[in-house]
Amino acid sequence: LDLGSEIGDAAMPLVDFTGGGAVAGGSVLLEGTWTLALDNPIPAELRVTGGDLTFASTAVVDCDVTGLKPKSAGYVIASASGTMTELPTLSSRLAENGWQLALKDARQLVLYRPTGLMLIVR
Repeated sequence: LDLGSEIGDAAMPLVDFTGGGAVAGGSVLLEGTWTLALDNPIPAELRVTGGDLTFASTAVVDCDVTGLKPKSAGYVIASASGTMTELPTLSSRLAENGWQLALKDARQLVLYRPTGLMLIVR
């Protein structure tokens, strides 16, 4: 979607959004539930070029966890050429399965599940 100069300096609101895709030429304000769409099993990324990506206080990330596999670097689920402000919260089903969100370089939102190894020596 190319916003061009259609909305001026205002951010385009996305409310209860499903999936990913690209938005060019403007900023985006994500509100409500953002349901990630899985593409073999990688979540489709939301890319904003030419603007910022802002998450409202009501923004929640949700996903069907049955097809989501842990990956060491996590999944970039959103990126912006401008800045990314605020962080959305995770849905209960993502949080209960150990998934977390992190902001990388203030321009990428990463969904990841921490993994590790515990050694007990006696």
